[in-house]
This record gives sequence, C-alpha cells and structure tokens, in this order.
Amino acid sequence: MKPVRQVIKIVAAVVSNDRGQTLLVRKRGTQAFMQPGGKREPGESDLEALTREIAEELGCGILSSEARHLGDCRALAANEAGAIVEASLYAASVRGEPTAQAEIAELRWLDPDDPNPPPLAPLTQFHVLPRLRRPKSCLAPRALFICKGNWFRSQMAAAIYDDLVGHGAADSAGTYAGAPDEPEGQILADLFPTPDFFEAMERRGLYVRANVTRRLTPKMLDAYPVIVSMAEEPFVPDFLRACPRVIWWEMENPKVVDAAKAEEVHARMHGLVRSLVSEL
Repeated sequence: MKPVRQVIKIVAAVVSNDRGQTLLVRKRGTQAFMQPGGKREPGESDLEALTREIAEELGCGILSSEARHLGDCRALAANEAGAIVEASLYAASVRGEPTAQAEIAELRWLDPDDPNPPPLAPLTQFHVLPRLRRPKSCLAPRALFICKGNWFRSQMAAAIYDDLVGHGAADSAGTYAGAPDEPEGQILADLFPTPDFFEAMERRGLYVRANVTRRLTPKMLDAYPVIVSMAEEPFVPDFLRACPRVIWWEMENPKVVDAAKAEEVHARMHGLVRSLVSEL
C-alpha cells in the first residue's frame, strides 16, 4: 500500500507590479522560488492568514479590500518531499516596499514570459504563471470531461481545454472512480508506474500530477454547459446515457501509458479539444 501523502493547505498571494512582473520568494536553505503566503492559523480566514504571512515574510501589508480570489489548485510541494500543496490563490496589492524577512532569503520580480526563469515551485510554474500569461476567458463555457477511471483521458482533456481557453474552465470525473477497487480521491502521481504521462504533459506546460480522481454524479451534469464523455460500455451509467447534451468521443483507454502512447494520445486529444473549442 502506498503511504498517504501529506496535504499542506495554504493561502498564497499573486502580487504583480506595473511592469507585469510577479513577486516570488525563496526560503532559506531551499532553491525554488514560489508565491508568498503560508498556512492558515486556527480560526483565520484566508485574508487574515494572507495579511499575517505577507507581514511576516515581506514586512509590508496588503490591501485587503482589493484582494481577489483567483481559484484553488494543487501541486507537489517544492520543499516537503512527497507532500501535496493545496493553495487558495489571491491577486493582491501590497502596501509598502517588500523586503525579505524571517525565513525568506531572497525576493525576485519575475516576468511570466521570462524564457530563463530560476528554479520554480510546481505551484508557481504550472498554475500561477500560466494564469498570468493567459487571463481566464469570461466567454469560455465550463466543460466537464468524463472517462472510466478519471486517471488519464479525462484529466488530459480538461488540462488541454484549460490551456486553450483559460484556467479554471474545465473539470473531469470518472464513471468508475469510487468503486471498491478504484477509490475516489486517489492522487494521479500515485497511480502511474512511470512518469511518461506527466512528462508529456509538462513539456507542454500542463500539470496534473497532484490532481485527484473523483466520481461522476448526476448533479454534476447540471453544472456544466459542455459535457464530453469517453467512458465506454459497460461503464456508462444510465443517467449519463440519458443526458441529451453529452458529446461522445471514442478514445482508446490504453492499458499501458509509456512515452510513445502518452504522445500519441495527447496528439489526438489536442485535436479533439481544439475542434470542440472552435465550435463553441
């Protein structure tokens, strides 16, 4: 049995200057730059925790009334081996001049399009910087991608859709996730014997290692204007089969995902998702 991964829940700030650069910090004794922020203390709200962390790390305040929730995301932790970071991201403006305080060794303002960035935490590299490069489209309908186990095909399709239209527009689920032999909530990084799938995605700036599997429910179908299913019989529940809005794709569910298969499936999936976006 694989060990249970530690989940570190944090609140993090996305601070930008008038040149479009974002503020990153590096902790003492570490290499990766990341967003300022940290764990909530008991009873703290997100903004209370963020205000305290910014004061402790940067020696300045934030304008709480202007802070804007950008969404929640998950990534492998940069400094705690094997742990998952679950972050609530907030766009925030600081009051005062940031300086390295407490455990912070270095500050850096980074252009999101810098071709030669320093070492970055996965949260920053795969979630924050892509949001800054491609602001979320307010016109993109939310989409739900479905496959059997929510391991591979639906996760890949959702990541590609987000990349094309804006982060936060797509989710995924599995018709079989939650079965006795496939518990819901498994972390993708623990499900594949090789990293080929993740490496194929990350070469394209797409990050799914820390995503978790979840089971499709009838209620989910009401929440998404766009629904795409790749689930095959006998793993298609009656409520999904009866939904007239479902777009059905035939996409192989490979038994083994090596480097060649990951590239092959990505090429086909990217074409399908791109065609879908063009028709919306």
